[in-house]
Amino acid sequence: MKPSRWVIVSLGAVVTACGSSSKTNGGPGGSDGGSSSSGGSTGGGSSGSSASSGSSSGSGSSSSSGSSASSGSSTSSGAGSSSGGSGSDGGACGAVGGTLNPISAASNFPCSWYFNQSVAASALDPNSAAMISQLSSAGGWGNGNTFQIDWGIGVIFTNMPAGSVPANSTDTTSAQTTEMPFVNNGVATPDSDIPTTIPVTTANVTSEGSGFESGGGFTSDGGDDHYLVFDNATKRLYEVYQASVSGGQLSSTGSIAIWDPTIQYPTNLRGDVCTSADASGALMAPLLATPDEVAAGTITHALRLILPNSRIENKQYVRPATHGTGGSGWATMNGIPYGARLRLHSSFTLAGASPAAEAFITALKTYGMILSDGGDIALSVANDDTFHNKWENLLPNGSHELYGIQVTDFDVVAPTEGTYINFTSYNCVRTSASLIPGTTQ
Repeated sequence: MKPSRWVIVSLGAVVTACGSSSKTNGGPGGSDGGSSSSGGSTGGGSSGSSASSGSSSGSGSSSSSGSSASSGSSTSSGAGSSSGGSGSDGGACGAVGGTLNPISAASNFPCSWYFNQSVAASALDPNSAAMISQLSSAGGWGNGNTFQIDWGIGVIFTNMPAGSVPANSTDTTSAQTTEMPFVNNGVATPDSDIPTTIPVTTANVTSEGSGFESGGGFTSDGGDDHYLVFDNATKRLYEVYQASVSGGQLSSTGSIAIWDPTIQYPTNLRGDVCTSADASGALMAPLLATPDEVAAGTITHALRLILPNSRIENKQYVRPATHGTGGSGWATMNGIPYGARLRLHSSFTLAGASPAAEAFITALKTYGMILSDGGDIALSVANDDTFHNKWENLLPNGSHELYGIQVTDFDVVAPTEGTYINFTSYNCVRTSASLIPGTTQ
């Protein structure tokens, strides 16, 4: 543990309670009983779609006598919170307000957002060496300590103008988008932004396409079942955990977070101890590299890291995360907290790396990767069902393309606010800025 740098989460002046502060469930990874399994492929370098990386999804809500309140500064830092890096390289980010750019979710957020910020020159966390050493001695990455790629999660753009949709993708025009009623089947509250309807594609549905992380297509297969959709009509990113479609309605038993790139979010985003579609409480889709941006040769945002629960610090997180998990199997000394950003050594080389592998390596050196959820497959990327380019044409070794990368090839970047945040209850308190008009909490 890191007692000299802990703060207890408390309510600051800029955050306001919205509805009941108790959750109906633990959200993604929200309580003690979550498993760290992932359905990702463990066989040879298959180029097909691997199964989803199962996040640790907690069961019931947790109660505690501890108060919840804002830690550190809660002032706004642009449209989203900065990672403390040297700033964006420009590139694809900052396309806000016009037609969405379907090359990646991150490109449609301002360059000031933490995932679009370079950390190539950022200082290291003072505890970096101890955390990396502990992660290595605890077994390193999941799935037999292999830096495997998981492409089980789709990202889809809906209500796109005619002619703007890439060939061979499931991104859809307005004529192929339907507004489906949303049914709350027990989502975490007030963490969730509960809409009346949600955009869903009606075209090119494949077994794991249309943005659904489910072997059953639209129907939940009992796993994480993430549904990530960026809607061009509203310019909002909908991220749903445990989504399913039945009887012409989309429902969730987990959580739903709606993100608006035009909002000036405070540094604690949607609120402390508030979950999202990811256990970290932060955004999910902008961390997923897409085959289209890899084919273009450059990834200009941070990536999504997954670790087994036993490597994750118990009930602790660090910005940009706003939520964590915990239980008897979680780490209690030098574990990696949710929100931690790992950066690949600038001197790292991978013998025989393909052009796609080099794009990942450069991104990991420049933007790093952020611990976002619990599971066994280390690196999450977008499913190619929703993009023009296909992973099988980009990755000669399939999901094993980055197998030569070890835990000890990384450092932990210093956190944005300089503190690790402990929490004693799962009582979310929403920030007023994050409340989406037309939704309930």
